Amino acid sequence: MKESAWFTDGSAIVTSSGRKWTAAAYNPSTDTVLPETGIGGSSQYAELKAVVMTFQEDPSSHVTINTDSWAVLKGLTTWMATWKSNEWMIQGKVVWRGKEVWDYILKEVHPCTIKVGHVDAHVPLVPDFENYNRVAD
Repeated sequence: MKESAWFTDGSAIVTSSGRKWTAAAYNPSTDTVLPETGIGGSSQYAELKAVVMTFQEDPSSHVTINTDSWAVLKGLTTWMATWKSNEWMIQGKVVWRGKEVWDYILKEVHPCTIKVGHVDAHVPLVPDFENYNRVAD
């Protein structure tokens, strides 16, 4: 059974031409770095895109995601079922402009065994985790 661990990160900035996001995922076992950028999303959306990128790159059946986003961790482990039953809405607004991303995770990724862990951002960690999180940042 193949198991794969990824560290993810996302950020967004507002510029004169609009909001721009950047997503990144890092697999320390293979030294793979996956970057992606886009327009119009939040940092939570970017972090979620980083999670999706890991599954598109590495569709193994056992994956560990290490994220510094409590929103993504809770979304993956707790809130997703409620959001789906509410048609991907929270108080009348689409979940992080990411309905299609959450739907993809539910349909394509959900059958896999996923472990999700939280990594405190920019705080001293176990030395390897600190280095891996820094690469994703």
